[in-house]
Amino acid sequence: SFADIEYSNAFTYQAYHYKLYGPKYVWFLPGWLYENWIFDNHGPQTSHYNCTLQQLMEVADYYVAFKGVTLPNISEPRLSGYQPDEFKKAYIRFGNNYHLSGSYAYHYDGIWAIALALNRTDEILQQNYSRSLRDFNYNDSIVKNILKKALNEVQFIGVSGRIVFQNGNRLGNVRIMQYQKNVYVNYTIQVGFYNVFEKNLNLNGFNNKLIFQGNFTPVDHVKRVVTKLSVRTEIFATFAALASVGVLLSVILIIFNILFRSLSYKFLLMIFGAFLAWETRHVNIQELNDAKLIGISIYNVALLCTVGVILHQFTTAEPSFSYAIVSSFIIFCTTVTLCIIFVPMVRNVKEGKDVTSFYANRSNKVRSTVRDTAGSTQNAMDIIYFKREIDR
Repeated sequence: SFADIEYSNAFTYQAYHYKLYGPKYVWFLPGWLYENWIFDNHGPQTSHYNCTLQQLMEVADYYVAFKGVTLPNISEPRLSGYQPDEFKKAYIRFGNNYHLSGSYAYHYDGIWAIALALNRTDEILQQNYSRSLRDFNYNDSIVKNILKKALNEVQFIGVSGRIVFQNGNRLGNVRIMQYQKNVYVNYTIQVGFYNVFEKNLNLNGFNNKLIFQGNFTPVDHVKRVVTKLSVRTEIFATFAALASVGVLLSVILIIFNILFRSLSYKFLLMIFGAFLAWETRHVNIQELNDAKLIGISIYNVALLCTVGVILHQFTTAEPSFSYAIVSSFIIFCTTVTLCIIFVPMVRNVKEGKDVTSFYANRSNKVRSTVRDTAGSTQNAMDIIYFKREIDR
């Protein structure tokens, strides 16, 4: 809410300059703003806002306000004994025909509520504490707590309707008002009613209806929509079939490897083999061709996995496409690796070579080559050492 009408005007001016109006916005202004407040407060005193009256009305159009029911027509007898017409006449006489306040009925019922709460507080003090309100002082926390509780328990029918308090606030029915300049340019009109006691909101049965610009209701919060995304059946079936073929090929190659070459599949052995492949990548020996194949396989896996992860980050919005990309890289990567490693072995078997003795011979030659290389390296180091001694 705003302290006074000047603040309301200042707000609407700022809303215009910041473009905070239109179909996406609905503003709520105080219900106690009096009729013609837009026109009466626009003039030389507001020229520094640099906003015209038409611009101000464009922002204020369709704003919503809430007002209480000043003198409702109810059948229950009022505690004061006044009927609405009688109370209004008495109010005018009391004010010497001056308009004192637009919320006069609430002020009058507020005095009644305080009086009833004080009476109840005095009764409790006399019954439970052998005291009275005459003994009150502003440091008396007992009286304060009793009065607060007594006020929350006050209930009666006043001139402004049913009086009930909750946590220190009065509950009351509400008239829903809206400013529609095309209907009534000077003030708001009633478009709804909320009965707080029956928890009933009524937006029908009035001469005018609640209207929103753009013919849609603006949201008052971030709307989160959960949508279930799935991979298309034909794409899933295709890659499932390719994966099944790949699994079958892997099983066949494992059986082939077990039958023609005695191997031990261990994780540490794989790590050590990769290290040896890297260390011997520049050795040009016929028997070390496996090193290049293993190196190519590692390079293939690293490259395709890196590219696949990067592409996946940009395709998550479309699950079918993302699934196809990732699956393609996985199947292609594993298939190429299997072919690089096992195709030479299959070719040797097809040519009738003894794979076991073939690899054994290669291992012996490699060991001999490594020993020769190690001896040559030692001789070179000895020569360098003696040369340094002679120079010294």
